[in-house]
Amino acid sequence: MSKPHRLDCLLSFAATFLIMSLVLLVRGCAPFGDISLAFEDGNIQYLDFFGYLHDVLHGTNNITYSFSIGLGQTGIGIFAYYLASPLNLLVFFFEKEQLNVFFDLLVVLKLSLSALMMHIYLSRRFANNISNIFTVILSVAYGLMQFNIAQAGNVMWLDGVYMLPLMMLGIYELIHKDKYILLPVSTALAILFSWYSAGMNCIFAAFWFLFELALYNVDKRQDIKTNLKISIKCLGMMLIAFMLSSALMIPNILNLKNGRGDSLDPE
Repeated sequence: MSKPHRLDCLLSFAATFLIMSLVLLVRGCAPFGDISLAFEDGNIQYLDFFGYLHDVLHGTNNITYSFSIGLGQTGIGIFAYYLASPLNLLVFFFEKEQLNVFFDLLVVLKLSLSALMMHIYLSRRFANNISNIFTVILSVAYGLMQFNIAQAGNVMWLDGVYMLPLMMLGIYELIHKDKYILLPVSTALAILFSWYSAGMNCIFAAFWFLFELALYNVDKRQDIKTNLKISIKCLGMMLIAFMLSSALMIPNILNLKNGRGDSLDPE
């Protein structure tokens, strides 16, 4: 990516961050007021979970077993489902009384990252076909789309939003450029950050693969054997992604299998 494109990526991030900050200011949301984006599940669940993670990071609670979760159980299920996003680590720098501020900042950061990742996708997928300013506009629109705003209270779902453009780019590079790194890495990270939203991303990726493969055949007119090889390569990369994410997903699956998530013992 050229230097101007790097600057445009930062512009997409900064514009989304500024717009959301102005919205928070006008609406009187934290840190500019007493209202918070942590509504419904955000207020009922997430603030408590972020408080739990805050205690874990400060050494006053434990991720492997805690009496603060139900009647006492492992926290791996809660961590994998709600808290695995690396952005959540920023809670370390906030007081527990400032969790509303942290929550709103987390939403703004994830929406800004969504715009940034979409800019990376558009600038590489449609290089020299879309003007820089239009790419910025489309990227900011993606970051601020209705789904993102409506799901602000379910902040964990937004990890899937900013990882999806990288998965789409990985599919494009695998089919059109015979590059295999980005798809499994981006998919594995999406699963690790938020496996629930990553599951929806993977379903979308299957349809996007068919779309990109169709475009590839329009350009190259490949035979069935070549298309089958590309499909097998894509499936192999997705399998690698699941293997890369297994360190967190296997304990989480065992917790789900045990119902209440109170044991890592498969027996």
